[in-house]
Amino acid sequence: MHALLFFFIFLRMFIFIFQTQREPPVVPLRINYSNMDDLKRDAQKMPQSWSMAQPTETSLHLGLYEEKGCKMNISINAEDFDNLYAEVKVFSLPVPHLRTNLQEKRVHKLSEELQGMFICAGILDEDLQPYAELPDGSSFYKHVSYTIEEGKAFHRSTIRSAACLLLQTTDTLCTKCQSVRSLLEKKKIAQENRVASTSLYDPLKGFTVDNMKSVLKRERQEKKMKEKELEKFRSEMKKSNIEVDRELNDSP
Repeated sequence: MHALLFFFIFLRMFIFIFQTQREPPVVPLRINYSNMDDLKRDAQKMPQSWSMAQPTETSLHLGLYEEKGCKMNISINAEDFDNLYAEVKVFSLPVPHLRTNLQEKRVHKLSEELQGMFICAGILDEDLQPYAELPDGSSFYKHVSYTIEEGKAFHRSTIRSAACLLLQTTDTLCTKCQSVRSLLEKKKIAQENRVASTSLYDPLKGFTVDNMKSVLKRERQEKKMKEKELEKFRSEMKKSNIEVDRELNDSP
């Protein structure tokens, strides 16, 4: 009897607890901006080193300027506030991994985070520059950037991975460019070993990549000149009504 009474009490408690359990309320979607005026007001809260270009009805452009010029840009297309994203660019190159949804992070917060980041310098080693000129698909490219120092414009050439991160939290070469540097170093070592292993009488002994490129360029120029001279000779022979045997002339 007591057991049956205990069972009914337990059953009522279970039913009561089950009935009082509710699903958690739906968290409303946070909206940071609903119009361009909201966006412009928030952009004015950015650090002083950031500047805002004259906005249009559907776009906003922000730039971080230092002594040597513009360090990075934020471009915002505000045609659709339900899909409002900030596109970050360095040297006019997009930084895909920093594309930001501005309905989740305010633009002045994004500018503060970007200001504390570092630009990947790329591969500046002078001894590796010649090896970046050899065909290697699209794994890297030569990037020329321009800066202004003491009123004078300067350019700097560097090698970057095609997937260079451009902006990161550490002041080091990004992991993508580190891989390219390792590749170029291997090319350099292979070239040095090949030159060192040639015999004393090997005609290619001591030839560097630059030497080979110069020789090939000169040979192509000479070949073009000879072809022009031969064509000119054939033309003169035709004018003199002398038939030229092309097969004989083309033979080595």
